[in-house]
Amino acid sequence: MKTVIKIVALLLFLSGTSVAVAQSYLIDKKGTTTFFSDALIEDITATSNASMGIIDTATHKVAVSILMTSFEFKLSLMEEHFNENYVESEKYPKATFSGKLTSPPDLTQNGQQELIVKGKLSIHGKTKPLEAKILFNISDHQIEAKTTFDVALEDFDIEIPQIMFNKIAEVVKVTSTFSFKK
Repeated sequence: MKTVIKIVALLLFLSGTSVAVAQSYLIDKKGTTTFFSDALIEDITATSNASMGIIDTATHKVAVSILMTSFEFKLSLMEEHFNENYVESEKYPKATFSGKLTSPPDLTQNGQQELIVKGKLSIHGKTKPLEAKILFNISDHQIEAKTTFDVALEDFDIEIPQIMFNKIAEVVKVTSTFSFKK
């Protein structure tokens, strides 16, 4: 029976946008992830509206996957440099996170709950531990999960050419938001 539920969840994950399966899996295929680089000369922002997130409410495990090419920039040249020179999207097409909530959210109570997730973030072929706060906003029909954390580019071997040090921050702020239907 568990195998059937996992297969159904996987199929819905691949085809749906935001569903709950057998009250165990919360899935959002159209989450939003933004990163912000606050540098001396220029601020850079990029957004992906195709972040995929899953929460297994039975085990409290969390998984996120983002195609690097799904990030959109205000200038196409920035997007090209990001994909070709920095994150090398052809070689490393995804950023992923897998982890576990340190305590379960109470999905029966409307309101806000702040929880901690611990796991591993993988970007550019490197994996590092990550601990972040997640703010859950729970209503009768949906659950919104939002997290913000910093990523040091050198931790993931993303090199910034010397000439670009004033234009690209060494640490970028990442914010992800997912909406799950109950």
